[in-house]
Amino acid sequence: MPGKVYKTAMSTLSTSHTLIAVGTEDVQVRLCDITSGAFAHTLSGHRDGVMTVEWSASSEWVLITGGCDGAIRFWDIRRAGCFQVLNQSRTQLGRRPPILKRSMLSK
Repeated sequence: MPGKVYKTAMSTLSTSHTLIAVGTEDVQVRLCDITSGAFAHTLSGHRDGVMTVEWSASSEWVLITGGCDGAIRFWDIRRAGCFQVLNQSRTQLGRRPPILKRSMLSK
């Protein structure tokens, strides 16, 4: 795995996959299958390192990532695609975006 690892996360809901999400200084998120030890997917979209990864509290297929690029991305891992982006650079000047709380993930 290239680069420094910042965060790992495993879904507590999953009954159909054994994936660990890995956020690194690389711009990609890696999904590793702990059963086989192989990389299962690579998620591309961040423009800088991925500092945090967190699985949704309501869906085993949704992963949320936060990057040094100021973006929070919501991924559907079944399609290996991002379906929503919250971007700090699009907020009002001088105003910080809201903090993503665990309770927000369960909605």
